[in-house]
Amino acid sequence: MNMKKLLAIIPILAAVLSSCNGTITEAEVRNHEDPVLAEPESLTHSSASLSLSFEAGKKDSTYIVTESATVNVTINPDAVSWLDYTVDGLKIVVRAKEENPEFTDRTGVITVIVGQGASASSAELSVVQAGAPVPVLKLAVTEVKVGNAAGSMGVSSITETNQESISVSVDEGSSEWCSASISGTVITITAVKENPDTLIERVATVSVIGNRITKTITVAQAVALPPTRVGKPYGTEGIYFWRNPNDPYEYRVVSKMAAIRPWGPKTVAGCPGTSKTAEQACESIRSQPDYGTNYYALQYCDSLGTGWLMPSYADAENLYEVYNGLRYDNKKSNATQAVPNAMTDFEKECRMKFDAVMTSIGGVLLNTQDWSKDGDAMWVCGENTAGDNGWYFRFGKPGYTHGAKTNLTRYVRCVKAVNVKQQSQ
Repeated sequence: MNMKKLLAIIPILAAVLSSCNGTITEAEVRNHEDPVLAEPESLTHSSASLSLSFEAGKKDSTYIVTESATVNVTINPDAVSWLDYTVDGLKIVVRAKEENPEFTDRTGVITVIVGQGASASSAELSVVQAGAPVPVLKLAVTEVKVGNAAGSMGVSSITETNQESISVSVDEGSSEWCSASISGTVITITAVKENPDTLIERVATVSVIGNRITKTITVAQAVALPPTRVGKPYGTEGIYFWRNPNDPYEYRVVSKMAAIRPWGPKTVAGCPGTSKTAEQACESIRSQPDYGTNYYALQYCDSLGTGWLMPSYADAENLYEVYNGLRYDNKKSNATQAVPNAMTDFEKECRMKFDAVMTSIGGVLLNTQDWSKDGDAMWVCGENTAGDNGWYFRFGKPGYTHGAKTNLTRYVRCVKAVNVKQQSQ
C-alpha cells in the first residue's frame, strides 16, 4: 500500500474508533476530506555512471532534467579527497582532483537532490576513476663499465616504456666522478675523473626515473693500470716476462735457474704440436705412467716448487720478445734473424739490460754462448706426432724446431703464472 492511500485511511479509522467511544458522529465521518500530499519533484539524468581516466584534471559530465529550482549535490566522504564537481545549470561536471596512484579503479558517489522537504527527490551518480596503467621501463643493459681515464664513456638505452618523461641522475656519493645524460632513448654515462686506485673499481648508481617507475644502472669504472713489471725481478726466483693484455695483474715469470736435461723418453707424451698451453701440456706429461721412473725435463721444474712448468711455444716467443725488444713471429717480424753480433744496437741493448737483471738475482743467462754463435736452446712442452722429438727455441740466433728428446745439449728453464693483485691484497 502506498503512502497516499495509507494517509487517506487513517482519518476513517480514527473516525470509526472514535464512534465506538461516542465522540465522532456519522455526519463528521460523512463530511471528512482526505489531506492533500505533496508530489515529489521530478528528477531524471542522462547517465548514472561517469568515467574518468587516471590522470588528474580529467572530466566527465551528465545532464539532469527537473523542474525544481533547487539543486544540491554532495560527494560521499571517501571520495572527497580526489573527486570534485561543478553545476552549470542542469549540467553536472565531475573532475579528478588528483591522479589515481593505484593500478586499480576507484569509485566515488555523487548524490543529486532536487526540491526541499517532503517533495525532495534524489539520485545517485557513480563516478569511476580508472587505475593507472602498469608502468613499463626496460633498459638494454643495467650494468655498464667505463674506462679508467677521465672522459671514458659507456651507454645503455631504453628499449620499451610507457612513461611520458624520463630523466637520469647519479647517486650523490658518485656525482663528483660520474655523470649521466639522456638523449631520446640513449643513456650516456661518462667518467668525469680518472680512477686512481689500481686494485678497486669505482662503482656508481645511475637512476633512470620515469613518471611512475625508476630503474637503476650500476656503473663500474676500471682501476688504474698498474706499472708493468715485465723485465723486473720476481723476488730472487726469476724475472717477469709477460703481462696478460686482458688482465694487467696476471703475469708469466721465467725461472732464474736452468739445467741441461733430456726432454724425456722417445715415447708419445700426449702433447703433440705447439698449440697447447704449458698448463695443458705439462698435465699430460705428468699423467704418463712412466713419469716417476723415466727422466723428464718437467721433473726439474717440479723440483723448483709449486706452479713451475715447462714453457709453451707462446711462452718462448714472449720471453724472446722481452729479451730482444722486438716482436718475433716465426721469422715474420722485425727481430733480426741472425746471430747476436748481427743484430741492431737496440736489440743488443735490450739483451744486455735483461742479462743484467738475471745476473743481479744470481741467475743463468738465456744465452751463455759467444755472440757469434747460434746460441743456447730451451726445451718447450711440445712434441712431434711420433713422440720421439721435442720442440725447442734458440735464444742466440732465434730459431724454433724440434730434435731428439734424449738430447743432452739443451736447457730446461721453467715458467709459472702469477697474479700480483692477489699478492697486493
